[in-house]
Amino acid sequence: MSIPKIALQLWSIKEHIQDNLENSLKEVSQMGYDGVEFAGYFGHKAEDVKSWLDEYHLQVAASHTPFESLQNDLEAEIEYAKTVGNKFIIVPYATFDNLAGWENFWKEMEAIARRLNDEDIMLGYHNHNHEFDGSKGYDILDLAAKLAPSILLEIDTYWVNFAGVDSVKWIKKHTDSVGMLHIKDFDATNQESIQIGEGTLPIADYVKVASRLEHPWLVIEQEAFRTATPLEAAAANVKALREIVKEVAK
Repeated sequence: MSIPKIALQLWSIKEHIQDNLENSLKEVSQMGYDGVEFAGYFGHKAEDVKSWLDEYHLQVAASHTPFESLQNDLEAEIEYAKTVGNKFIIVPYATFDNLAGWENFWKEMEAIARRLNDEDIMLGYHNHNHEFDGSKGYDILDLAAKLAPSILLEIDTYWVNFAGVDSVKWIKKHTDSVGMLHIKDFDATNQESIQIGEGTLPIADYVKVASRLEHPWLVIEQEAFRTATPLEAAAANVKALREIVKEVAK
């Protein structure tokens, strides 16, 4: 079993990266993360970002990139990804009111994925809870598997559970379509993300699953902060997850 590496989704500390991306990368490295997942580069040149990553010994697990950016400026996104060493571009969100909208989206995603694959870059999609709503008579992620077989899903464990779905069972059933996991613990009382180990989700089971995925990274994200600042939570989360990884690897 391979041991997954741990990255921070930088949206978790978005105020800090907006103010000073370089210093934020330094702090994330000092916390003990292996890498980061970007959610925007805030106007910084790719060469500068690459130099900071190298200086602070961080890898790029992935980057969240709006679908519109891939539609309108794909070649520039490819060049940026190659410069910073990113092998996984992920569309973070999409929603449509009807089946035709989703079908067109996945078909376009497949075309983009094939172009990215030419450059040894994967294309992914990050779920929220609405993709698991079957009330409209179709399964959005099953459509993805059929119409966009070249993409890999980045499954957000928090949102799967928020939708009322057993995340471990779902991931195991769809392993061929899953590339990477977003690790967020679940505060059942407040229905919010919470620090790892303080919620109800089976984090150790996610670690076991992640070790067998195409892109064996565990990407930590937290969006609600009741007991710690974002930076404090990021430091506590990597420490807690690292201990779980060690236990699973025994």
